[in-house]
Amino acid sequence: SREGALHVFDVDDEGCLSECATSAANIVPSGVFDAKWRPNSDSDSLLAVALADGTTALYRVDDGSDGIQQVSTSGSEDEDVGMTLFCDWSVTGE
Repeated sequence: SREGALHVFDVDDEGCLSECATSAANIVPSGVFDAKWRPNSDSDSLLAVALADGTTALYRVDDGSDGIQQVSTSGSEDEDVGMTLFCDWSVTGE
């Protein structure tokens, strides 16, 4: 089995990095193959993540104290069904 972590960083106007959510590493149960931010987002910052267990997870990233929260999961953990290797968003962010 693969293990991984998801670390989300904030870059300020001066180019300095700070970790947004230190608890994010405890959320991802398996290896991360790919991650994509939702484009054209004026509201919630959403991150789609393709995981090594064959599923795709959706996370909401909050600039406040909530950090990063899993919103949903889709796909199958059954290895015979297949594996999610990458994820992407449509141009409209859906």
